[in-house]
Amino acid sequence: MKKATEYHEKALNIAQEIGDKDGEGTWLGNLGNDYRDLGEARKAIEYHKKALKIAQEIRDKNGEGTWLGSLGNDYRDLGEARKAIEYHEKALKIAQEIGNKRNEGTWLGSLGNVYDDLGERKKAIEYHKKRLISLRRLEIKKAKGHGSEAWQRLPRPWRSGKAIEYYEKALKITQEIGDRRKETALFVILGSAYSDLGDVRKVIEYYEKALKADQEIIDIKNEVQCY
Repeated sequence: MKKATEYHEKALNIAQEIGDKDGEGTWLGNLGNDYRDLGEARKAIEYHKKALKIAQEIRDKNGEGTWLGSLGNDYRDLGEARKAIEYHEKALKIAQEIGNKRNEGTWLGSLGNVYDDLGERKKAIEYHKKRLISLRRLEIKKAKGHGSEAWQRLPRPWRSGKAIEYYEKALKITQEIGDRRKETALFVILGSAYSDLGDVRKVIEYYEKALKADQEIIDIKNEVQCY
């Protein structure tokens, strides 16, 4: 991680030297991520605020939303839940305004986590449900555009007992080929299908699998970015 910070600092210096504001904001934000991973939340806040300021200056709405959300994560690490909620809500609003569905799902989940920290279980569940719905819609849309054969065979309407059989077959194929994102999406869809059938136990089982799988994807992505 310290090596990553060293390279990010070098990249930041170059961006500043050549006047690349977009690059400067990116490397400032990445340094903020580095310090957060090192457990230095206050240092992370310092860098994320600088990245946020640049994103606002160059009118980069996607970057603005990203660094607002990152600040929410920083304040959560400090135990300042209400401050975290404030930043996550701003990040969520921007994601919704610009139509960034993946970030929308991310910040909905982050809000659910913070409310869970506060012991507000009802609120936490509400946000996690919204996140799962957002993820489901995003993955279904992607699947329609470039889905595998297994996805193309999924029946319509999909809210039926017979459909579940096809989804489970598609899930097995997806797991065999190691496509984690489609696996996550299928967990969500199966949870929704069982919800329509009134099988609460199965709903909880598949939604929990979706949350776990999605978190693993995020962890792997963060690990890769450190090298």
